[in-house]
Amino acid sequence: MLDIENYEDLPDVIPQSDVEEKLRFLVLSQHRLKRVKLLTSIYELSCRQVNNYALIDEKLREQINDIFIRYWDKSDLENTELCTATIINLGLQKAYDHLRKSVGEIHDESVKREIEDTVLEFGETVENVDDIY
Repeated sequence: MLDIENYEDLPDVIPQSDVEEKLRFLVLSQHRLKRVKLLTSIYELSCRQVNNYALIDEKLREQINDIFIRYWDKSDLENTELCTATIINLGLQKAYDHLRKSVGEIHDESVKREIEDTVLEFGETVENVDDIY
């Protein structure tokens, strides 16, 4: 398995260019990482990106959108909470729309409630950086 740094040990504020560089590395390495490590690492970096008060590069956002659509587990509350937080932090509109449209297919009430609460709080879009930050 690929050895990557512990992103949770990074300072709360790091330059956007560093966040994007680390995210690109994860995107390129995604097939060599366990799902939980990949999603958790992206989440940790998204928490640092929030402090930059800007959206990451559009192409990189698209790649991360695809990762979260692919690896979201509709039956797992912890996975859903991690995904929703990251989607909001990075303004991943495509993944957010996927969550919103999938709510009717979810059987786990706690997962369904997590998505409904997120949609209630953020509405139709997560790409408006002024509203998110």
